[in-house]
Amino acid sequence: MYSQHDNAAEARSDLDRQQDANEAILFEILDTDLTDASKRLFIAYAKDAGNWNGTPLVGGNVGGSKEDRGNLTDLKRRDLIETFREDGCLWLAFTTIGRAYALHLGIRTIANEVAA
Repeated sequence: MYSQHDNAAEARSDLDRQQDANEAILFEILDTDLTDASKRLFIAYAKDAGNWNGTPLVGGNVGGSKEDRGNLTDLKRRDLIETFREDGCLWLAFTTIGRAYALHLGIRTIANEVAA
């Protein structure tokens, strides 16, 4: 006979499976819809994030060119990143989706920095 605890655990398990399926669909869409240039820039910033405590400077070690602006806009529209100004500098922050996508791509530096 099932207890309330068993039912709650089963419901959480179902939710976890649904979330995993939703993430897989999202990542498949990102993998196919993201332009090569936007994906390369995302990967470069994600790999560089460890040098900036998870929030890289736009144009610091990566990007910053006129050509990159359109790719940054593309990444913002897909809710992978946000940018903000502080102390006269433009910084890049990864959204929850952006951090998850970086992990999906095998980039661990963002998760390590954000969790610290």
